[in-house]
Amino acid sequence: MASITRKIVQSPHVAAPPPFLSQGVIVNDVLYISGQLGMNLQQEMLEGIENQTRQVLTNMGHVLAAAGATFNNVVKVTVLLDDINNFDVMNKVYTEFFTQNMPARAAYQVAKLPRNALVEIEAVAVVGTITESNLSELNFKLNVTTCLTGVLKRTVLSSLRLNNFCPKKYFSSVPTMSGKRALVVIVDWSEEMEVVTPIDVLRRAEVEVIVAGLNNSSAVVCSRQVKIVPDVSLVDVVSEGAGFDAIILPGGRIGSKAWVESTELGALLKSHDSSGKLIATICAAPLALKKNGIGLGKKLTSYPTSKEQLKDSYNYQEDRVVVDGNLITSRGPGTATEWSLRILEELLGKDKADQIAKEMLHVRDVAYGPVRDVSQKYYCHWDIFQGDNMLPGIARALKGAVFNSFRLNSSCTKSYFSTLTTMSGKRALIVIAEGSEEMEAVTPIDILRRAEVEVTVAGLSNSSPVVCSRQVTIVPDVSLAEAVAGGVGFDVIILPGGLGGSKAFVESSELGAILKTQESSGKIVAAICAAPTALKQHGIGLGKKLTSYPSVRDQLTDSYSYQEGRVVVDGNLITSRGPGTAIEFSLRLVEELVGKNKADQVAKGMLIEQLKPRDFGSRQVTAQRSTYGLVQLSGVVYKKSLLMGTLTTSHGPGAVKKFFKDCGGVSGKGQGGSSYKNNAVAIKITEIANQANSCLASLIKEQVSACALIVVCASVYDF
Repeated sequence: MASITRKIVQSPHVAAPPPFLSQGVIVNDVLYISGQLGMNLQQEMLEGIENQTRQVLTNMGHVLAAAGATFNNVVKVTVLLDDINNFDVMNKVYTEFFTQNMPARAAYQVAKLPRNALVEIEAVAVVGTITESNLSELNFKLNVTTCLTGVLKRTVLSSLRLNNFCPKKYFSSVPTMSGKRALVVIVDWSEEMEVVTPIDVLRRAEVEVIVAGLNNSSAVVCSRQVKIVPDVSLVDVVSEGAGFDAIILPGGRIGSKAWVESTELGALLKSHDSSGKLIATICAAPLALKKNGIGLGKKLTSYPTSKEQLKDSYNYQEDRVVVDGNLITSRGPGTATEWSLRILEELLGKDKADQIAKEMLHVRDVAYGPVRDVSQKYYCHWDIFQGDNMLPGIARALKGAVFNSFRLNSSCTKSYFSTLTTMSGKRALIVIAEGSEEMEAVTPIDILRRAEVEVTVAGLSNSSPVVCSRQVTIVPDVSLAEAVAGGVGFDVIILPGGLGGSKAFVESSELGAILKTQESSGKIVAAICAAPTALKQHGIGLGKKLTSYPSVRDQLTDSYSYQEGRVVVDGNLITSRGPGTAIEFSLRLVEELVGKNKADQVAKGMLIEQLKPRDFGSRQVTAQRSTYGLVQLSGVVYKKSLLMGTLTTSHGPGAVKKFFKDCGGVSGKGQGGSSYKNNAVAIKITEIANQANSCLASLIKEQVSACALIVVCASVYDF
């Protein structure tokens, strides 16, 4: 008698079955799947026939994946309904999962189902390769518009991302619906908008995206202090030998320096390049390409300040996104969405990229104006702080000072920053919850912090990591309760969208009370995408002009004067439409808080629009940021200035004098006792060390001997 092989199939992503049955059993090449109910991983039954059907088929997809199969392997299905009148609704969801070569099927109404379920579905599948003359590529279609209507729309890949019960690493083992895989590498000081945007865009397009930490899988602190948790470490990715269709490196000046220095990443890039697969970089990250000899001679672009380091090895372009063969490069945060959509276009075609752009409400091919070269000869370029003669401690100290924080020193806790006087004097609270839309959360954080607004990121329920709608995990600064406990008010409260997050905002009475207090004080309340539904729930701004993501329009028209504008302002209420309008939304917040000039300056620094020369004394120097105003270091306040940096004696007094003079001058003593005039404040480095009892000062104290001068605060490049 021939041997019969039996194997029990169990998926960890489906609620554990009772002891008297298995989720699935394979006998030879036939998989028998037990009847699935509409329960999530916590064994909670979802409400409604539509939600239950979707969860049933999602669970079935997990069991199929555990057996190495897909819905295309299913040959027989049995559907049990407690009410045959639900047949049409069930069928609508069913056809989202079974899209072609439909299996045989029977459907029945039964007297009652276990746990009072509305639907139960069982299936039989064959395990192995199926050959059919009319079989085309399996293609599941996401319906994002329907996703944002009052039910949680799930598909095999993205089904559980709005709920924290689905382990993030699970997605690396699920066959992607597009068949494409991308690796995004991040490190401390990566630019957060350039991190989150490609992840968000590609996952919307059903591309499997793995986020790898360069050094480990611990939370990464990005350039504007947003903490993002990677899926895995780069070592994990390399050790598994998994291939990717694209490797993506975000920018950030210091983060990009880590790309340049990493031999492990360099080896991975070289191997990937030799296979002809896509490599995408943005901002300062193209410097890593040059370091590793990737694409030499090809067309390329970058953040303007990196141009001089690249133009000798590449055909340097000024365009916002440049594609040459397998190389895709772009300029900065303001071009990140265009860059991400172009990566998607190269992976899956223009139609898919246009579809995702439309769903995000992003207008493709908008002419924002050319990006002007901002690396002026005598402007305060970062490289002046990177000479071989500079002591490492001084270099670290300078980097911390330049970027308005002590973030490079791990002993400086985040809470410390809330004790500093903000340079703009304005404070913002951004609330996030499970299922918040990551681009709509990160973009205002990034842009407001560039505008010198103190931003507190609060978790709605607690300060634990929050899994956003596209599975990006963000670590809040504090919980909402902690944020408001001290009674310190905020000039604006901001609610990002995302269906799951917005639903949590609607249901939170604590948030409702805070919003009512904010409104009654006449301060700004801002919401984007689906979040305006929370405003209605809590009675905020009733009767005012308002906008939202189009799919929640009907929930708002009876209580507001609904508008179709991309950003709508009515008094203290600011609303916007979706991820594609998040930059406009954030810049309008800056404008309302600290003025249009500041919003324009931030936009220019991010390469959102054409830069214009700005007068700094006797010279026309292109500036990306205004002078800060005031910076407070442990109670010692220094007035506005250009941050010239610390120069070792090797530069010589003549170089220092010329540099200061060409930048508009500086009052105080430079090297060699030279005296300079105008609008900056020069303070000897030892004076800072004596007065500022901070971690930065301790670094400076330790390694001050080779330096004569530091000028504390100023207008510098934003990376």
